[in-house]
Amino acid sequence: MRALALALAALSIVSAPRAAPAQTVVAAERDFTAAQPGRHRLGLDTTGEPQFVVVMQRAPAGTVRPDGTPRAILGSGTCRTPCALFVPPGPLWLRAAGPRLRSTETGIEMPTRDARLSLRSSSSALYNLGTGFVVIGAAVVVVTAVLGIVSQTRISNPDGAPLDTTAVLSLGGIAGALFGAGIPLLVTQRTGVETY
Repeated sequence: MRALALALAALSIVSAPRAAPAQTVVAAERDFTAAQPGRHRLGLDTTGEPQFVVVMQRAPAGTVRPDGTPRAILGSGTCRTPCALFVPPGPLWLRAAGPRLRSTETGIEMPTRDARLSLRSSSSALYNLGTGFVVIGAAVVVVTAVLGIVSQTRISNPDGAPLDTTAVLSLGGIAGALFGAGIPLLVTQRTGVETY
């Protein structure tokens, strides 16, 4: 009889519903535009044109609103540089954008003290121009290589005369000039945080 009772008790433990994973209930998203205890000043500036900035603190997995729906953001603040937000220490996500500028999205780690960030002001037009120069330069290199190989074959060139060296050097010079103009534009127009 005792063995039967133990077996039934074990069966009820195995078949008992499991508890849902722990959830953290957060009522309202915190606003980072006002100073609050436990927050630090994050000064935001740009190296050029002003930008609109959003700083967010993402919620850990399992965070829900009081009605049980998932919450992805614990707090956020927006401003237009130069400006300041008051954020908690720890990992944050920053987005910045401005007219005619490349947008920036990056993670930052806020220290347990006031900090300052300077965002790069990268021109989307100059970056696109640099990309175009590099792509066209690469195409010129490929065309030069194909012409050089084809000119060496007797099928397409029955008299056997190879491609003129001055033509190859000219095309190589054009490709080098395009790369030389495009790569610095790509490097100087990168996005992100300039200083911490």
